[in-house]
Amino acid sequence: MKTGIDDIAFYTPRYYMDLKNLAQSYGVDPQKFAIGLEQEKMAVMPPNEDIITMAANAAEALFKNCDKSKISPIIFASESFVDQAKSGAIHIKTLLGLPEDCMAFDIKQACCGGTYALLTAQAFVHMNPEREVLVICSDHALYPAGSPAEATQGAAAVAMIIKEDPRLLHISPDYVTLLDDQMDFWRPSYCKTACVDGKLSIKTYLKLFEQSIERYSQSNSLDDLSAILLHLPYNGISRKVLNVLRKNGKDLDFKDTIDSSKIYSRMIGNSYTASLYLGFISLMDHAEIPLEKLGFYSYGSGSTAVFFNGRINQLRTNQEKNTAHLEGRIEVDHEQYTEWHEWHCSFFPGRIDSNLFSGKHFLEGIENRKRIYSRRTQKCKEATKSFQLHRAG
Repeated sequence: MKTGIDDIAFYTPRYYMDLKNLAQSYGVDPQKFAIGLEQEKMAVMPPNEDIITMAANAAEALFKNCDKSKISPIIFASESFVDQAKSGAIHIKTLLGLPEDCMAFDIKQACCGGTYALLTAQAFVHMNPEREVLVICSDHALYPAGSPAEATQGAAAVAMIIKEDPRLLHISPDYVTLLDDQMDFWRPSYCKTACVDGKLSIKTYLKLFEQSIERYSQSNSLDDLSAILLHLPYNGISRKVLNVLRKNGKDLDFKDTIDSSKIYSRMIGNSYTASLYLGFISLMDHAEIPLEKLGFYSYGSGSTAVFFNGRINQLRTNQEKNTAHLEGRIEVDHEQYTEWHEWHCSFFPGRIDSNLFSGKHFLEGIENRKRIYSRRTQKCKEATKSFQLHRAG
C-alpha cells in the first residue's frame, strides 16, 4: 500500500516585523540578521491568534479537495501548546466542524513532532485505508526580548491530508531514526519562552544529520534524490549542512534546491514543527529543476532526528496564492511588536482586540482561564483599517 501526502497548505499571521528595524532598535548591524541568519522578516502573532487558530486556518485551505466525513484522526503537532491537559486537536476539530466520531490528539517532541505525527498518520492509514488523516503542525517561536534568538522568532502552521494512494507525495516506509538525549533546547511548564543552548543545539543538529545520511546511505543512495529538505530553525544553518554534504561531494548537488526551500522561511522565521514542511511547500513553488525523489531531514531538540524520503506523484504548486499571502501582510513597528510580544509572554494577558485577524478562526477571549475560539461568519474589516483602529485605541 502506498501512503503519503495528498494535499498540503500553510498559514501565517497577517503581521510581520522587518528585521532591519529590530536590528536598528538594538543598535545591531542589520547584516547580522540578513547574512548571518539569512532572515529578512519574522511573523508577528497578534493577541487574537495562537497555534490553534493558525492550525485551523491552515486546514481550511484543504477542504475544497477532500471529504470531511472521511477525516479521522486529527493529529496535532506542536511544541508551544496552550494547555497542559486538553489537546489542541479537540479545539481544532470543533472549529473545523468535523464529525463527533473524529479522533483527535496531540504529539510533542520539539520540532520533530510534525514528522512523528506524519509517520503515525501513515500507520493509521495502513490499518484503516478508507480513512484520511489530518496532520497539522503549528507553532509560535517565542524568545525573551533582547536574547540572541529573538531575531529567529516566527509563527506558522502547515496542514496535510495523509491517505492511501496520495496525489502529491508517496512516503517510503524506509526511514532512519536517531535519539541523542541532550538539553540543547527546552521550555519548562512555568516558562512562556524557550531555554536554549545554541552552540549545543547546532552541534547536535549537525551530528545527527551526518549520522542520518550515513545510515540512510547504507541501503539507499543520495544520488537518487532531487533535493534534501531541512528543518530550518534559521536559514543560515543550511550553510553548515552544506559543509557536511561537502565531505561526500554532494554540496553542489543540493545547494540550489535548499535555497529554493528557504524562501518562505526567510519571510516568516522559525515555525518549529511546521518548518520542514513549509520548506517543502517553498521548494515546490520555486524549484527550477524537475522534482522526483526527495529527502527530508527532521530534527527535534532534546534530541531526535528522522531522515526519510518521498517520491513526487503529481507536483502541485500554489505559488501565486502563497506569495500573495506573504506579500499582503502588514508591517508592525517595534512598539507594536513589543506590546504583542509581552502579551504572549504573559500567563495572564489582558484584553483581545477582535478586529485583528485575517483567517476564518480567531481567539475571541480568555475567561476564567478558558480560551474561547470563534469562527468568522462575516467578512472581516479591511486589515489596514483594523490595524489603525487598534493602534489608535
